Amino acid sequence: MNEDLKKLIKNYGIDVEDEFLKDASPFEINYTFETRQYLAKNYQLLDSEDKEKLEYFDAILFSRAREFYDYLKPVGVWGNNLPLEYWWWHLDKIILGELAVDVSKKQINYQGKIIKLG
Repeated sequence: MNEDLKKLIKNYGIDVEDEFLKDASPFEINYTFETRQYLAKNYQLLDSEDKEKLEYFDAILFSRAREFYDYLKPVGVWGNNLPLEYWWWHLDKIILGELAVDVSKKQINYQGKIIKLG
């Protein structure tokens, strides 16, 4: 199972680092977010190296929030019914300044409320 998780992290990283506008459909990026959700659900199974890689790729995604948001806006894949801990589904709130993610501290700030991640 751990090798499967390592592969998912690698693929997630490829997707968030890639110039996806040229290569991927919005539905493929939706799959990337589903992959990230699966990794969150299995976070306790990751070793420290995998957690560091995931943190690195999350920081990239967060830094590209506007780009991802603009690309996904036409298909409207926002996770209003999903917990805020799955912040990648809430890029709309990040863009509006309602939700801030501190990847290194593993926490989010939603309208002044701090929520721990992982």
